[in-house]
Amino acid sequence: MLPGTEHNRLPGAEDSAAVARSLKAQAPGNAERLPAIGREISDLVARLQETAGRGWRRRIGESSFVQASETGALPQQRGDRGRRDVRGDGAAHVPAPRAPVGHSMEQATSFVGRTPELVAGSALIERCHLLTLVGVGGVGKTRLAQRLTRDVAHRFEDGVYRVELADLHHGHSVAATITAAFGLHVTAEQAPLRELATALQGRRVLLLLDNCEHLLDECARTVRTLLALLPRLRVIATSRQPLDIGEEHVLRVMPLDVPPVSDGSRRREDATGRICPESSAVALFTDRAEAACPGFRVTSTNQEAVIRVCRMLDGLPLALEIAARRLRTLTLEELAQRIEHRFRLLGPGGGERTAHPRHRALRALFDWSWDLCTEDERAAWQQLSLCAGGVLLTDAEQLCGATSTHGTRAPVGDRAADAFATLSGLVDKSLVSRVDVGGHTRLRLTGPGRRRWSRWQVDAVGHAVSREIRSSRTCRLSGS
Repeated sequence: MLPGTEHNRLPGAEDSAAVARSLKAQAPGNAERLPAIGREISDLVARLQETAGRGWRRRIGESSFVQASETGALPQQRGDRGRRDVRGDGAAHVPAPRAPVGHSMEQATSFVGRTPELVAGSALIERCHLLTLVGVGGVGKTRLAQRLTRDVAHRFEDGVYRVELADLHHGHSVAATITAAFGLHVTAEQAPLRELATALQGRRVLLLLDNCEHLLDECARTVRTLLALLPRLRVIATSRQPLDIGEEHVLRVMPLDVPPVSDGSRRREDATGRICPESSAVALFTDRAEAACPGFRVTSTNQEAVIRVCRMLDGLPLALEIAARRLRTLTLEELAQRIEHRFRLLGPGGGERTAHPRHRALRALFDWSWDLCTEDERAAWQQLSLCAGGVLLTDAEQLCGATSTHGTRAPVGDRAADAFATLSGLVDKSLVSRVDVGGHTRLRLTGPGRRRWSRWQVDAVGHAVSREIRSSRTCRLSGS
């Protein structure tokens, strides 16, 4: 142990002076060399501290990415970016990053399509404080948010930070998790958001909050507080449902465009005979299929099978990626034949091994959405699953208002009002999409789970609806 230091901590600058005094007392004849020895010790201490800081930064990705553990616990704060630094006035502050940290959000696979969304998102984040990317599960909100964040990172000289909330189970941990992403460690007596606001005063920072849908209330309160305290802060959030606060601008993320039904015309080929993709869905499926099965390509022979797969999966990116991995076992023609049974076919065995459990199987996506719905929304979801071609809003109100989940029969006017509120909830949750048809709203369940998943879930909860009894009414409402 060095003289004048404690054995249970790394020596600091004050310890260097203690070492020098101790050496001077022990060897007075070498006093003229002691200043040089002290400087060497100080340099050594600085290098040790810097090395420790670099090691910690590597472990948490330059402090730009914090992911809550399964229990909601936060990583221990330490190191250069992980400590609570103090200014001369005693207030906490976050060390300015050496460069924007958008590089930590690089993606391992190619990014396909989404040009209109990137253009719109880039413009919106410049003029609004909160941009929420909203869409059904598996539609690619996180990938789009990461690409958008990377594209605009140069505008935020004080850094870009991402916080993953998927594994956070308690809303009261949201504020502490965000604060940890900026390298601040606060005690139980301190208010995390106040400490963070003090640290970020005057700084231009971009914060990405990923997967907010199960913690909507706390995310909304936290973001509203931060935006009120930090006028230069910008936030990009991803969620299956908007946060619904005044500062929010919503960017709807829809499934990728799919090719129209083939008219028999020959599609464009390149010099090798490969069919050039005419839609983002085909381009994504082709890219992932080539990665799963080297040598795969879309040709005039198999193009119709590719189009069938993309259309049956409604252009949902996650479903297309899982389907492409199934080509390690099936031929393309076999895949197209079995795609009708998509929930069995696209089970956990085809998902990405490191993905969140909710993103390893198609059914898991819709199970999570089901769990987030109210009882009335689940009942309406079941009813709308009978309308394969969609349904006018006015007809959907009658259909969904005809039954009650509470066992009582309310007056007609009340049932219609309740049905409207329920249908609005399904639209907000990205489970139902709406289109304007001649000045009238038409609703349609979103994604490849429109019918099969709903029927499976109906049977699972013991509320199967007789298709025969509803058939004539369903045909009328769906316009078939």
